Amino acid sequence: MKRLLLCVAVLATHFPTFSDNPDKDFDSFMKSAMTDFDSFIDDANRDFLDFMRSPWKKFEAEKPKEQRPEPEPVQPVIVQPDDTVASKREPRQLTIEEILDLTSRENEQRPVVDVDVPQTVIGDKEMPPADVTPGSPVVDDKPAPAPSVCPVRDTVDRPAAPVPAPKPANPVKPVAPAKPARPDIKPAAPTAPKPVVQERPSAPRPVGPLYTGGEGRIPLSFAGVTYYVNAQLKNVISLRRLDENSVTDAYEALLRSDYKPLVADLTALRDKGLNGEWALFMFIKQLSESFVGQNESMVMRQFLLNRMGYRARVARNADTDRLTIFVAPDCQLYGVISITVDGVPYYDVDAKRPYYFFMCSKDAPGSNRKLNMRFAAAPYLDARKKTSTHTSPHSKASATVSVPVALMDFYKKIPQCDYSVYANSGVDKGVEAQLLGALRQAIAGKGEKEAALILLDYVQNGFEYATDDVQFGYEKPFFVEELFYYPKCDCEDRSVLYRYLVMRLLGLDTVLLEYPNHIATAVAFREPVEGDYVTVGGRRYTVCDPTFIGAGIGMTMPQFRTTKAKVLKI
Repeated sequence: MKRLLLCVAVLATHFPTFSDNPDKDFDSFMKSAMTDFDSFIDDANRDFLDFMRSPWKKFEAEKPKEQRPEPEPVQPVIVQPDDTVASKREPRQLTIEEILDLTSRENEQRPVVDVDVPQTVIGDKEMPPADVTPGSPVVDDKPAPAPSVCPVRDTVDRPAAPVPAPKPANPVKPVAPAKPARPDIKPAAPTAPKPVVQERPSAPRPVGPLYTGGEGRIPLSFAGVTYYVNAQLKNVISLRRLDENSVTDAYEALLRSDYKPLVADLTALRDKGLNGEWALFMFIKQLSESFVGQNESMVMRQFLLNRMGYRARVARNADTDRLTIFVAPDCQLYGVISITVDGVPYYDVDAKRPYYFFMCSKDAPGSNRKLNMRFAAAPYLDARKKTSTHTSPHSKASATVSVPVALMDFYKKIPQCDYSVYANSGVDKGVEAQLLGALRQAIAGKGEKEAALILLDYVQNGFEYATDDVQFGYEKPFFVEELFYYPKCDCEDRSVLYRYLVMRLLGLDTVLLEYPNHIATAVAFREPVEGDYVTVGGRRYTVCDPTFIGAGIGMTMPQFRTTKAKVLKI
């Protein structure tokens, strides 16, 4: 209606004198009138600009949340001769008092999902098959509204496990028993396997002006790939000062600019090419810094994110008198500062120390999306690869995988996130094809339980162990591809990999288990299995610990056999 009234008003006051071709003149006039209308700022944005001009509120950033408050054990636990499958031990059912005590401790961090009295049951009799469709999820995929849990590390003093000679020189390496073969694992069949789950086909490289260029486009190199983006916003804003009015003037100038073609480019890149919203966030950062000055780039970053519906706000650092930007992700971030506004956490992902700042306390209209930190698929990046081979000495399961180096550099720059991000992000298509193809051969012809055991043995013994503190000097959970790039890994990395393999190769649902200072995996088998388990949504998930070296299905580390396991929602 507003558009119609505007056109009528324009026609009434500025109706042109038509030439011999009145239809053409009228169409041209209407096109011009509609262009003028589109340049007007709607009421919602006008109100927001007026609000931005008001004095900004002063905030103090919250201290970063650390994901690893305690040191990790320097080596994994190894099965001892007296360790047996849980079903061979004396059954023990927790009492109601013990359950209530375990679920009501105020000083414990919340699990990612609250389950109905989850507990580890020791020595249960034969487990009946789950009465569900194979591979169907049990836990809702929606992110938890509350900040999710981070793992705490094992600080229990225990004697070192006996190690067969020769003893490794590096005490950080896992010291798995040097057996020629595990008696509970049969050699893999030599015949070609029949796939249990069809792997997703590799996506072709995107094509079009974003990758080939054209009029009005300029090149931008991101992670080794050159894109050709719309150049309409290059040098379109300049800040005289950093006060509220100057920043708002710049934001308004962007609103009045021809920004829509660039937003269309960014939307296409997010969905095909970058394949994720964090990659989009980093791309917008690089693009804005190449288009305008440093402070102006913060305004442009907020504007472009707002135009795509994301929560983002510019702030003025009270100490340095420079602009920064806060963004709202869909999960807890660690190691970077934050501020919570109206129940929504916003993060300055470039800052690790708190500071005072001034910020508009209102989101732009239509900006209600949180940045999804998961990747639907690995981004398209530079094609350089690093190859590694990981083999289990027992089952001879082996995979040679070539990992994109640029992808590893990209992952390194992502702030530490909830484990759901690492467990649920898509895997590089080349890595996936090599890894799943090789391990299908190792489980060919095997039953569900034996196949799961071969995969468990592969993760336990095919990778060297080291704490993140030893390897990096800080906590760094891995995406699946990173286990094949870095020389060593720890418990959460192995659990994420094992979960991925079991789900993709066997089609079985899994959960991650958090014990005090340790992460393990549990699997919902379709066939009867024995051993320790947790119950989630009425289904039994049997413990499979990729860091308990030599342990079979259903075996819990000795120090956790009477400990409640928290189920991490993934």
